[in-house]
Amino acid sequence: MSDLDDFMAENTPTFRSKLQPYLSDIQTLWQHGYSEPDILRYLSEKKMLVVTRKTLHTFIVKNIQTKTPTPQTVAEPPKPIVHQKKKAVSPPNAPVPENTPSTQTSEVSAEQEKSTPTDKLKLKKGIKKFDWKNATSDGLI
Repeated sequence: MSDLDDFMAENTPTFRSKLQPYLSDIQTLWQHGYSEPDILRYLSEKKMLVVTRKTLHTFIVKNIQTKTPTPQTVAEPPKPIVHQKKKAVSPPNAPVPENTPSTQTSEVSAEQEKSTPTDKLKLKKGIKKFDWKNATSDGLI
C-alpha cells in the first residue's frame, strides 16, 4: 500500500455534510417532484434534522442535479448549417458588361470616383457621409 492509502485508511475526512446520510431519500423526493420546502419538512419531521433552505439547495446542486440529467440539461442535437450564396463582387475598376441591365443610373462626380469601393456602395444606396466642415445649423448647405 502507498502512503496515501495508509493515510486514508487511518483517517476519515473532517468535513461531511449533515445531509450525506440522507442522500438517497433527498434524491428520491427530488426526482418525484418534491420542492425544497417539502424536503426540508420531511427532514425535520421524519429525521429530526433542521437545515436551512440554502444548505439543502447547495447539497442538491452538488450531489443530485449534476448526476441526474434533467430535460433542461440534455443537449440538443446540432442544427444543420445553411450556406448562403455569396454575391459576386467585381473589382472596382472592372468594366460593366453592356448586356446586363443596370440597377441604377446616376452621374458620378470626380470625388465619388476617388472613393473606396465601400463608399461607392453607400453612394449607390443614397447614403452620404456627413460633412462636419460644411454643415449648417439648419442642416442645409
